[in-house]
Amino acid sequence: MDWTVIFQQYGERWRRDRTYFHQYFNQTAVEKYHEVQMKYTKVLLKRLYQSPEDSRSHLRSILGGSILEVTYGIEAISEEDPLLVLSENTIQRVTEAGIPGTYLVDIFPTLKYVPSWFPGAKFKTELNQLGKQVTEMLNKPVEIAKSNLINGDARPSAISALIEEFENDLDRPADYEDIIKQITGVAYISAIDTAHLL
Repeated sequence: MDWTVIFQQYGERWRRDRTYFHQYFNQTAVEKYHEVQMKYTKVLLKRLYQSPEDSRSHLRSILGGSILEVTYGIEAISEEDPLLVLSENTIQRVTEAGIPGTYLVDIFPTLKYVPSWFPGAKFKTELNQLGKQVTEMLNKPVEIAKSNLINGDARPSAISALIEEFENDLDRPADYEDIIKQITGVAYISAIDTAHLL
């Protein structure tokens, strides 16, 4: 699945995906999550009061937790929440992999044509593993959100609204599940990446 709406070429699919994204993440749409924002703000203030020296860590976990709840309906208050830890680790690895010169292939581009066992081609294995980790980071919250919907434990969220809209639409696109993953994935990874920069 190609969840990268931001890298799509302009066309019908891009317009469709952007319309859905805007529908669920514009300023008016996110106002309905004011209670979620207030809940996480209170937690942040309490943590900052208790340990101001860890302010960056607190900000990251609060931003990550709030976007998880707004996007997927998953409460993640604890700084040790497995989804937050996975996201932080994944973004850290992606950031490190993106630094020019991290891998020999950045210096010797012909290495991209050699097999992964070849000396200097360790990057192929590492980037393959990183790709799997990114996929897990994006798919795991969707799986949890779907399970919560099925069990009747779902909180109000963008994904629950998207699923409900598509389930009730007889003319829904065949790839509606991919659209849902794309829209929520872009919101999630954008917020996690922003939190990581703090």
